Amino acid sequence: MAKSICLGLCLILIGCHQAPPATHSLPAGSLSMSWQPPDQSNAVPGIDEGCVQIMEGIVGVWGDSPGGSGGNTRSGTNGFQGEGYLQTREGKKVEFHVETKDGKTGTVVLDGKNYDLTQGNLFLVSFDGQQWRVKQLQVDLSRLTKDPESFKAMAKANPAIAEFFGRKKAGEGKKEKS
Repeated sequence: MAKSICLGLCLILIGCHQAPPATHSLPAGSLSMSWQPPDQSNAVPGIDEGCVQIMEGIVGVWGDSPGGSGGNTRSGTNGFQGEGYLQTREGKKVEFHVETKDGKTGTVVLDGKNYDLTQGNLFLVSFDGQQWRVKQLQVDLSRLTKDPESFKAMAKANPAIAEFFGRKKAGEGKKEKS
């Protein structure tokens, strides 16, 4: 009888301990870094020097000045939320916020403007002295690592990135969104 009661209690306890419901599977991998070459005389801003904040492989913000970046994220049954910033070496900050339920759809607010995550997961940013220029692209963020060479390789492989960051060196700079 004692064995039956013990077995019954064990079955009840095992049955009551169910795994929590599955949440959306989101890509993993956060990255926050700045880089610059020892000799900055011929550096292309954004490619040879810059900073980036990538949040859980969902969204990335890539800037052309190695002033720093930071952010924090939260995820759970309601999806993913994150906020962060990039900063120029002169101390100008651009802030951003992302909300998504599935890692593919949602809203990114960058410099106070709303962007649709379905239109791209990478935001290139550049401060032209008066305002932020922004370009939104769809890329495979998993190709980017903590090695600046991965950013240089992506810029070489994607003409839109090279063109965006090349403009600052050429002295151009108007706000854009694609």
